This record gives sequence, C-alpha cells and structure tokens, in this order.
Amino acid sequence: ERKMIVVLPFENLGPAEEAYFAAGMTEEITSRLSAISGLGVISRTSATQYDRSGKTMRQIADDLGVDFVVEGTVRWARGEDGKDRVRITPKLIRVTDDTPVWTESFDRQIDDIFEVQTQIASQVIDRMGVRLVGSERDALAKAPTDNLEAYELYLQAQKLPGPWTTYDQRFNEMMDRVLTLDPNFLEAWTMLSTHHSNWYMEVDKSEEHLEKARAALQKAEALDPDDPAVHLARGDYYYRGLRDYDRALVEYEKASRLVPNDTRAMESISYIYRRQGKWDQHLERLEAAYELDPQNANIANNLAGTNRALRRFEVAVPLYERVEELRPDDYRPRFDRAMSTVAWKGDVPAARALLEERPDPDAFWYQIGIMVVTYLERDYPGALAAAQRLDDGSDALHRISQSITATFAAKHGLTGPGIPSLEEAARAMEERLEEVPSDDGLHASLAVNLALRGEHEAAVREARLAVDLAAKDVYEGPNRIEALAEVYALAGREDEAVDLLERLLETVYEGAITRENLRLSPGWDPLRDNPRFQALLNPGS
Repeated sequence: ERKMIVVLPFENLGPAEEAYFAAGMTEEITSRLSAISGLGVISRTSATQYDRSGKTMRQIADDLGVDFVVEGTVRWARGEDGKDRVRITPKLIRVTDDTPVWTESFDRQIDDIFEVQTQIASQVIDRMGVRLVGSERDALAKAPTDNLEAYELYLQAQKLPGPWTTYDQRFNEMMDRVLTLDPNFLEAWTMLSTHHSNWYMEVDKSEEHLEKARAALQKAEALDPDDPAVHLARGDYYYRGLRDYDRALVEYEKASRLVPNDTRAMESISYIYRRQGKWDQHLERLEAAYELDPQNANIANNLAGTNRALRRFEVAVPLYERVEELRPDDYRPRFDRAMSTVAWKGDVPAARALLEERPDPDAFWYQIGIMVVTYLERDYPGALAAAQRLDDGSDALHRISQSITATFAAKHGLTGPGIPSLEEAARAMEERLEEVPSDDGLHASLAVNLALRGEHEAAVREARLAVDLAAKDVYEGPNRIEALAEVYALAGREDEAVDLLERLLETVYEGAITRENLRLSPGWDPLRDNPRFQALLNPGS
C-alpha cells in the first residue's frame, strides 16, 4: 500500500514577479518525491488547482485521496552585495487528524537552494516512515544545474504564457539563453527536445522541428543517456516525431520504472497503446495516471476521447463536461459534447443549443461547431459564411478556410465574392505539402478537392497515400479511410465506398463514425440511393 501525498503550491511571500520561483520549489520537491516507489504522489497539475483555493485540508484530502499534505512558504531576499537569500518554511500535515507532523524553517543563501530541496524531501519521507530502496536516496540529492541564473530562466520558460502564435519563437529564445549559461543543463535539453517533438506533432510538421528535437536530444544523451528525463524525451521523439511506437514504448517504460509516480510517462504509455489499438491496456494506464492527477483536464479529455472512439457516449459526454469544469476558458470540450450528441442521438438542434448556450464568437471551436451544425441543417450558404469567418489572416487558418469554402461551394453550387476556386485551394495545399510532405491530413483534403474537380484517379491515389502515411496510427489513422470512402463516393465507386463504411462502423478510432453521422451528413448524399448504403443505415430492416 502506497502512502498518498500531495505537495500544494508553496506560497510566494515576495513580489508577484517572483512567483515562478515558488512554483519551481514546489515542482522540484514534487519531482524528488515522485521517484520514491513507496509513495503515491499527486501530480503538480492537480496540486496547482488548490493554490489558495480556500478549501480545508480535509476537503483537499477527500478530493485527491491523500494521507499527507505538504505546504509551505517561500521568500526570496535580494541582497545588495549579490548574495541573495531564500527562506523556505515547509510543513507536513497528516490529514486524518489535521496534525502537523513536521515543520522547519530554512534560511539559506540562494546557492544552497538544491540542497534545501533535498533536505525537505528527505525529511518528508523519513517522517512518513517510508523506506527508500535501491538508488532512491541518490535521486533525492540530484541538482539540475550549478548555474542559478540558468535555473531561473528555465523556471520562467516553463511558465511562459501565450499567445501560441509566437510561443515557439519566444520559448526557443529563452532556452537559448538558458543553455548558453549552462550547456550541461540536461533537463533543459530534454525540455527543448520535447517542445520540438510536440510542435512537430501538433502544430507544424516541418523537418526543421524534427531536426531540432533530435539535436537537443543528442545533447542530453551525451550528458547521461540513462537519466529518466532523457528516456522521456527520447520516447517523445520516437512517438511524436517518428511515429515509432515500439521504440517509444521501451523508453517510456524505462522512465516509468525510474520515476514510478511520473504521470507523463503513464500517459504517454497509454497513448501508444491507444494508437496500437490495445484499448484495455490503454485505459488501464490512463486511469492509473488519472488517479495521481485527478484535476488534469488533459487526462480527463483523453479518457473522454477514448470512450467516444469506443462509442461509449454515456461515459464520454459526462467526461467532456468534467473537462469544461477544469478548463472553463477552452471551448473545445463543449464542441466535443455537441458533436457527440450528433453522433450518439442524431440530435442536431440539441447540438446547436449546446453551442449557443455559451456563445463565444472569438473561439475557434465555437466557430467550427456553428459551421458544422449549420451544414448538417443543410443551410449551405450559412455554412459557407461560417467557414469564411474562420480566416483570421494566419497561414494555417487561411488555408483551412480556403479549403472548406472551396469544397462547400463546389459541392452545392455556391458562388459569390471571396469564394476561392478549387484550383486556388489546391495550390495552397500543394505549396504546403512541398514543405511538409508527411502531413496525411493535407493529403486527404487534397484528395477530396481532386475528386470534386473530376480527377478521380488522382484523387484516389492521393487518398490512398494519406491512408498509408497514417497506417501506423490505429487511433487517428482510420479518419483517412473515411476520406478515401468520400473520394470513392464522389467518383461514383459506390460499392467501394460502402465497403469502407461497413468496416469503419465496426472500427474503434478517434471520432468514430456512427450511423447517425451517415444519416445526417450531406457528404454522403452521393450514396443515398444505393441499396447497400440504405441497408447500412437501417440494419435488420
């Protein structure tokens, strides 16, 4: 039985601009405790939700399922002689009787900060009666860097705010300063590598990001190839950059063994299982991560997404509601709830009502949601206008808006100012594909564009290329098979389209298609009179 503990955010008693330092103190103590196998450590993501929350210890313990709580204060005193001091006062509290088990005040020069973090973690472990095994004592004493200025900048980079459109440049500039100050700062190299792996997967599939991820990883490997942070970054590079799921899984498992409470390793392992179609193993690992990070909106969202993929809407929809509670400024979970309502019950009016219950014209996912329901209502001019509103001038959204508006116009005979031709939209996609030839989503969109222009053979080739590029990914890859089915339908190859749809209805994947989707979407109108398609909509009739 593990003893469960949470490290609450340490209170910054200094100026507001130094709050990052108190956050870093909390992070480092949490990280040290996370390496101890006899503990169950609540993730920093969930602990942050209780920063001056006003809740009692008993309420926090009930929310998080913990036996002990660590809290504390931090005051950084800037010295005129350059000798800064820091005063840290931690407190360990046993929840069952709200009793302070240990408290102490550390007043040290800032140069001793890592030694203080080690002493605090060691005292917490000893007072809880947890026995250390193997090299766990060494892990407690590890210092990330000898350069305090580099450490400060590293902490600030972790808390760098939006907007995301300039985030990549600002983050890289800050990390360049960190690594100039200390080229041997291993965790800074791994954070930089993971940043580029993530950016490649989620934002920009250019080879530049992949190469930067690899280069930073090599720097970290030269310092210590067996460090847990290196295993995590290596896993991110294989998983997010190369889609090499088997090699990534090996790295994440090594990291998880070295730091048994690291929920990021647990999450990553679960996501690989999901992309391999190992649904039971995926849910087991993700639910274990959720136990240690119950306030993490990302984990809740992924649990919702998996249940949506399994068509377990009665589980997915409440989870999306939970994500909204945890991330009230993010419109995406409400969009997902609305689309789940359509896929589950075919209730387009309910989906619209859900979106308009909390309208946010500036939110991208609100705009997308209104566009989708308007299209499902078969108000094609309204859907076209909604698609045009997506264009905010940025390259990515301009290209998306062009593609959607050109497709809507071509399918439904719409004309008017500002509507690009299919050829214009195709040129924009082709130019982008020269830069990122591995973008399967772009290939799928181009395939539909070609089919609408009557270039059916080229369209099928393009759609099959998208399917091949995404073939390793069991979770998202079948979305490209949907695009191939649509191309077949547009090309008049109805039986081939229905063959794929029959298969997809039995497949677990992201946003899995349902009979309600097929019944409602104008995209499947070319198949309406096909007897096999009609039988697909009404099995057993």
